Amino acid sequence: MKFRIIIFLVLFAKYAAYANTEVTNGSQVKTNINVGQNVDYILTRSTSLFSSSGCLNIPASSMEHSVIIFKAVKPSVVISNWLTYIKINGVSASNGTNCQVKMYNKGTIILPYSSSSFSPLTCYSGTNYSGISCSTYATGSNGGYMKTLTSDNLLNNIRSFKLKRGYMVTFATGTSGYGYSRCFIADTEDLEMNLPAVLAGKVSSYRLFKWYNFGKSGIANNTEAAVCDALNVQGCYTYNTGGNLTPDVEWIPHKIHRWWPGVEACGGTEYACTMKTDNEPANSADDTPASVDEVLAYWEDAMRTGLRLCSPSTYDGSNNA
Repeated sequence: MKFRIIIFLVLFAKYAAYANTEVTNGSQVKTNINVGQNVDYILTRSTSLFSSSGCLNIPASSMEHSVIIFKAVKPSVVISNWLTYIKINGVSASNGTNCQVKMYNKGTIILPYSSSSFSPLTCYSGTNYSGISCSTYATGSNGGYMKTLTSDNLLNNIRSFKLKRGYMVTFATGTSGYGYSRCFIADTEDLEMNLPAVLAGKVSSYRLFKWYNFGKSGIANNTEAAVCDALNVQGCYTYNTGGNLTPDVEWIPHKIHRWWPGVEACGGTEYACTMKTDNEPANSADDTPASVDEVLAYWEDAMRTGLRLCSPSTYDGSNNA
């Protein structure tokens, strides 16, 4: 029973640190505009967003927390058509160089930092961001599983942390993702917090993800980019390990049943923060039905990936159990 309780606690906990002021612009941008400090600058138009002389700039004074959001334009369209009208500290925006262009609930968000030249996660040995600090944490997995810490990056010595907007981190008390674990997501603001007592000074492994806010609309069993575009969805899955459809779509890995695909293969996907598991595991019409105990037998291994875990269906699709 204790093991099953842990399953429900592992999903994620989100705490606000910086809630930006929203500035909404429904008109065409015709002049040079500097985005203010701690601002979500939101463009609501879907076409003709900028005139030839229009420009949005995130100056150095605003780069800590401010972002630009295109409410109704997909990331690929922003990159192709509108990124030339964006500047980061006076320099032309370049995705992956001085900014990140990512999906944001059927629209797009521009974060004023690159994907490779800054540290999205900083951890501290003391509460309230005191003591020894460390920022040498990188995205990615260790063979599909969480990475084990060392004394150099605060093994069993993390008590508070700061996480940049657009990232998710999972901490676990055991090595390689074993033990109690919890996810923390910086979705609408940077996240700065003390770890809860169950984790403080006990974190032995971690996994850092890029976070994609892909909204609620998605499609099952079809991962064709053209189909996703036509249906205007930002999430999809098939009965496989997933892959890369960014910047417009998150392709979610799906461990369809206990035996396939392998947990480590699903966990190795670098373009998703969530893993689907066990489609109708007790459905006798399927060729690989499984009991609750059989599913739980591998669940701890699935938790070791650091991904959020969910099921796309009921336990038994034939009787709605």
